[in-house]
Amino acid sequence: MSALLARRSAAFLLPLWLLAAGCQRPNSILLIEVASAGDIHPTWFRVTITASLDSRALVVPPDAGAPLTLPISFTVELDRSHIAPVTVAIEAFDDTQSIVGCGSTVQRHIEVGGQTVIPVLMDPTCGQGTPPVDAGADDGGGAGLDAGAD
Repeated sequence: MSALLARRSAAFLLPLWLLAAGCQRPNSILLIEVASAGDIHPTWFRVTITASLDSRALVVPPDAGAPLTLPISFTVELDRSHIAPVTVAIEAFDDTQSIVGCGSTVQRHIEVGGQTVIPVLMDPTCGQGTPPVDAGADDGGGAGLDAGAD
């Protein structure tokens, strides 16, 4: 009798074990929110995500169309084996393939297996900036735009 009971228990436990082995834990979801201090209207983004020394580049949206209005957001699924920090670098392009903005951020902590919001602020000058305008008398200095020599 106990041998029969042991065989039935083993037959019942094996499918449960196989079911548990087939379950995967969810990957991490990165909700990337893109905004700009300036007025830019890109048609697509080149996004590079770096996590755990691995980089992945993608194009958002996959098929460029009409100009996009910022702020905008999209999600990226990240394998749960990748942990923070996560770097997100974005270049924004217009319909002539010219860069109209760029930005990057480092997210120090992510919700592994959950959703993490990562804001990226786009800079229309891509860090180059423009010289300050002072329009004062020409002082012979190099920085800024002066009125020029009289």
